[in-house]
Amino acid sequence: MLKYKCAWNGYMVDIPKDDRHGLKIPFEWYNANVEAVQMDAPGTPCDGEVWLFDIPKNKKIDKNCVGQICYITASDTFKKNNDKKLKFFAKKSQVKPVWHPLIALLKPMGNGKLKIVNSYNDELINDMCEHLSYEDLAIAAPVKARYNPELIINSHR
Repeated sequence: MLKYKCAWNGYMVDIPKDDRHGLKIPFEWYNANVEAVQMDAPGTPCDGEVWLFDIPKNKKIDKNCVGQICYITASDTFKKNNDKKLKFFAKKSQVKPVWHPLIALLKPMGNGKLKIVNSYNDELINDMCEHLSYEDLAIAAPVKARYNPELIINSHR
């Protein structure tokens, strides 16, 4: 089932249960740890594509994540340390304060720290996405595959 979509700004959101639908994932890309996310970014080349991420069971940070577009979640420590900032930003924008996963570019800063930027315009996703260490991330998994589900031909007709 396709459970998530992501806008061009990098924020993932749940697809309402009534709107979820089955998804065909090519056999060579499928495994039990695959997370599928549909890109909802009109005006961009990836609009409507499904991006697949291998979410590891034990080692949460993929060794190839830096410099890649990744599925990123914050660690519990980072959430605890920045909960007040999240509530402040949410109050300003009138949205519920939630730690959404991100799909964004994980860039090195050149000083041993990382930053999370929008892959389209190279700007920070938000003010909390700068000067990060690996300990600030719970999951960082690069894109495994990208495809347009409308182009998959069903051979069982």
